[in-house]
Amino acid sequence: MLRVVLQGRHCLHPASFTSARPLVVSLKFLHTSYACHTSALEEMKEKERAIRPEPLPPKMKMEPFVKNLFRGKIDPHIFAFPELDQGALEIVDDMKLEMEKFLNAENISTFSPGPRISSEFIEKLKQVGIFKANIPKQYGGLELSCTEMIALAEVYAKDLSLFHTLNTHVHYISSLFSNFASEELKEKFLPSLASGDLQIGFALWEENAGVDVSKLNCTADFFGSSFILTGKKKWVCNGGIADKFIVFAAEEKNPIGGVPDVVTCFLVDKHAEGVSARSMDTLGVNGYNAWEVTFDKTVVPMENIIGVQGEGLSILRSLINGKLTLTGAYAGLLRDLLNATVHHAINKETFGKPLIEYHIVQQHLAEAATRIYALESISFMTADLYDNVEDPDIEVETAIVKLHSSETLLFVLQKCMAVLGSDAYLKDKPYERILRDALFSPMVESSADSLRMTIALHCLSHVGKNFQEHVIERRNPLFYPAKALKYMYTKQMKFFDIDPDYKAVVHEHCHPSLETPAELLEKAVILLGRCTEETLVRWGKDIDDQQMNLARLADIAVDLYVSAAVLARSSRALSIGLRNCDTDVNMAFAIGLEASKRVDTTVKLLLDSPYCNNDGNNIKIAETMLHERKYHAPHPLTRNF
Repeated sequence: MLRVVLQGRHCLHPASFTSARPLVVSLKFLHTSYACHTSALEEMKEKERAIRPEPLPPKMKMEPFVKNLFRGKIDPHIFAFPELDQGALEIVDDMKLEMEKFLNAENISTFSPGPRISSEFIEKLKQVGIFKANIPKQYGGLELSCTEMIALAEVYAKDLSLFHTLNTHVHYISSLFSNFASEELKEKFLPSLASGDLQIGFALWEENAGVDVSKLNCTADFFGSSFILTGKKKWVCNGGIADKFIVFAAEEKNPIGGVPDVVTCFLVDKHAEGVSARSMDTLGVNGYNAWEVTFDKTVVPMENIIGVQGEGLSILRSLINGKLTLTGAYAGLLRDLLNATVHHAINKETFGKPLIEYHIVQQHLAEAATRIYALESISFMTADLYDNVEDPDIEVETAIVKLHSSETLLFVLQKCMAVLGSDAYLKDKPYERILRDALFSPMVESSADSLRMTIALHCLSHVGKNFQEHVIERRNPLFYPAKALKYMYTKQMKFFDIDPDYKAVVHEHCHPSLETPAELLEKAVILLGRCTEETLVRWGKDIDDQQMNLARLADIAVDLYVSAAVLARSSRALSIGLRNCDTDVNMAFAIGLEASKRVDTTVKLLLDSPYCNNDGNNIKIAETMLHERKYHAPHPLTRNF
């Protein structure tokens, strides 16, 4: 039966709750009978067209949050943790429940061998309606928000092969066509993508380039009215079930230099002349269709260009920067793994009592739970910014979420393995497949080091003009002697001290029970602002060469963003009286205290660089290995007499 509910929308402020709300139709993903799904869904769509919702309230405007942290400034609006109203929450819960029913019917769970993603399995998924997820309604899609997509990803990530298959279709392919394709291509392909009748592989990665598109060897030479593609792509997502490929290729106008001038995105037919493909044998995610595809003088017409010719790099940045569903997948997978580990610790006895009664085991479980809590918090906070802020500047926040999620994955796996012991390494136990499959996921994202550079450099570029006057004064002490002397006198005494006249604001926007972690966060923000100024003064335009210190600034930013998200979430839990909200308090204190200690340590390392910490030693050790081209230390038993 069709059900009409209130339009679901995140609420950043209490004022968002208004008496007049637009009405929309709750779209169900599934029905009890798959056979009647198509006709029922079409009937729902017809009724939805008859009930035209009023326009949603305008999105709010907000300055970039993390970038302003580098100025020592914190926006208190961030502490209104995102919230779905009852109608929207019911819709999300319905979709998750029906997706779980489908997975159970197919015997797909976190701890069972997943299916081989074949054409037959795709036919079953088409009945679910999952391919419609984020495609605009005018082309037959559901047009789900980022928040809804993350919540749904928590469910279908029970099998990572299934997740990566759907994520390629939903995030990369559907988003690419929805945002960058011409109207003609949208009309032609989006309805087929929404129904699942059309499957498209994503061809970007190469043997020697990875995701570094400045080194693409797959070239596109313009000839007549077409392009000639030549090259090889690896890790082509959904290659085995694809009808076509999205291919990023370089137009080498200057082949002597070896660097492409422009990168263009093409749509290539799988059965075109010169296209050959083979599957790749992988360690994990064995159900996933990862293929190697070769293009040998394949002809691609001009009308098959996606977006504007030569703007492939901007398309890629948009697709990769907006990818948050992976964090939902990690959260869902790690919760299942932690729950299984807790059951193991309860049922496993050693030295006459259950493992769970040992404090060291409790520490492992608590630390894993705390990291998952933090990951959930920043994921949904960032998704809310994406959904409800006008022209959101969240490239840095997205990079933080990706960095934290990949490191959380490895951290929680390590903690669970410590409790599971040898059971985690046995093939007849359900954990071994998770460990192998999970190792694949960080490889499809940017590396942790590149994400740290992205965070630090973007933030420093944003705030540089705010510190310009102070930087000039301190880098030219002979022209400003009074200020130079004043700074030398107060530097060591006050760097870690808070000005007594400073008026704290964070605790005013949090629950009173969270005053301590709120104060720790505010102090850390002030330290980051001072560190930013110190960094710009010390290295100026040469800051790009200070990767170790850039990484330290990025680590501070990650800790602060995580702390802010956790504070907002736990404050909301306390304010509305959620069940077990005392646990939220414990989480906020644990995360806040650890973050504060790490920030203090990191700040000291940055101030001591490069002579009073290990930076100089590490560089010299690495330079010697580069010179010797190997590990250069003599064997411990070596003698020279």
